[in-house]
Amino acid sequence: MPSKQIGTILSVIEVQDVTLAKIKAEDIVVRVLTSVKTLNDSHATYVVALAELKSSYNVYAASLAELKTVNISPEILEGVKALNEAHVSYAKALADLQFLAAKPAPPALEKVDLSLLFTKLDKYTTYLTEIKSAVTILAPAPEKVNLSPLSTKLEEHSTYLIDIKSAVNTPTLVPEKVDLSTLETLVNNTAELKILSIVEALGKEDMEILGEVKSIKTLIKEDKKD
Repeated sequence: MPSKQIGTILSVIEVQDVTLAKIKAEDIVVRVLTSVKTLNDSHATYVVALAELKSSYNVYAASLAELKTVNISPEILEGVKALNEAHVSYAKALADLQFLAAKPAPPALEKVDLSLLFTKLDKYTTYLTEIKSAVTILAPAPEKVNLSPLSTKLEEHSTYLIDIKSAVNTPTLVPEKVDLSTLETLVNNTAELKILSIVEALGKEDMEILGEVKSIKTLIKEDKKD
């Protein structure tokens, strides 16, 4: 064997001896044991984490099973139905508001002049008061006359006139002009008929009272002509 090859082999052996000496000096066993211990600690940590994951999975699985057993479809359908009904109601209310907004305003009411009728009623009230006073004053002294029916009728008639005046004074909702001629005729005829019937009921002996009533009747007719 050539000496050159022997030298090369010796050099390799020397390198290996150096490597083995370094390994022995570093005490590789201690390093391996330390690594194994670290792996064991990590494995214990992984086992704990895995146990927690299993526990969480069991909780989620139970919740999922409970959700599957509960049927919430009817409640959802009821909620959707209620929303649809509310939507229809709101749409109808909106349509009504739009209709009212587009509807033209009602025409202004025409003012009715009732001053003439009020004047007539005041005059008739004055005539009735004068009749009542005349009947009370002109009653014959020797014979006592019961005037309570006449007084009662006059009071009723006054109340009737006041009711008519109050009713006429109420604002009318009709925009056209009101024809009050029929009402005036009715008031005049009623006043005349009630006055004559009351006076005739007292008897034909009270001619002086009857004359006073006739004169007042003449005044009423003249006032009607005016």
